[in-house]
Amino acid sequence: MRLESILSRIADAVLEGKDDIAVQAAVDAMNRGVSAEAVLEVVDEVVLEVGGGFSRGEVLLPRIVAVSRAAEAVIRKTGPIQSKPMRGTVIMGTVKGDIHIIGKNLCCAMLRGAGYTVIDLGCDVTPDDFIDEAMVNHASIIGVSSLMTTTLISQKDLVRELKSSGCRCRTIVGGAPCSQEWCDRIGADAYSATASEMVCIVGRMAAGS
Repeated sequence: MRLESILSRIADAVLEGKDDIAVQAAVDAMNRGVSAEAVLEVVDEVVLEVGGGFSRGEVLLPRIVAVSRAAEAVIRKTGPIQSKPMRGTVIMGTVKGDIHIIGKNLCCAMLRGAGYTVIDLGCDVTPDDFIDEAMVNHASIIGVSSLMTTTLISQKDLVRELKSSGCRCRTIVGGAPCSQEWCDRIGADAYSATASEMVCIVGRMAAGS
């Protein structure tokens, strides 16, 4: 079976919210030599597509729940993919008022696989909690997710409070309703559309660029 077909099976199963089929497709892919990172990238693309539809009002909440459940099952099945020396600490979380975690969880999994220590604060995280954890853990980067337009303001609050706190962490914003324009408007350091892009951005920041 061609690689494209193997990865398509994973994408289709996650998109349809079929947990068992998605997990089996992921296992089959890895048994054929496909890396865990490649599997997660496929899931990332599906989550991005469905999340965008949700933010535009084209996808209903039950669909989001089903896709999230299937994606989470695949993430758990890939297991720890951390195999490289630690390269720094990243704080991750979903903003206050937002309970969506699947995109954030994908970012966490791929960052760990790239060799970063990730402190995952979960969802409904206040700006103070982001800042406190960053300072306690000597983190240099905070990744903050939001799936709903109504909670985007919490990203702005975090950036403002971070600057006034004296904490020198850099911020990366993401989530379906986010954009580069929004990032620039609130003064965040970077915008990431996908988990794969998040890893690249963190790498550039860690390298000092």
